[in-house]
Amino acid sequence: MENIFEYFAGTQFPMTMTILVMAVILLFIVLLIYIPTLTKKIFPKFGYSSYSEYLPFKNIYKDDAIEIENN
Repeated sequence: MENIFEYFAGTQFPMTMTILVMAVILLFIVLLIYIPTLTKKIFPKFGYSSYSEYLPFKNIYKDDAIEIENN
């Protein structure tokens, strides 16, 4: 166990690797913070308003029936 500690705390462990590990951890934390915002912008919300672009309808009834504009 002492060898592992000496490897990381001693002079054998390169400073570049330490900086890279810290950068990856920082990137992970930043992504955790911004994932909800990115998800809202990348993936659209699905709903009746987007369906009306493909199938024009006037009204939606409680039993999920729809009334089309052409009757």
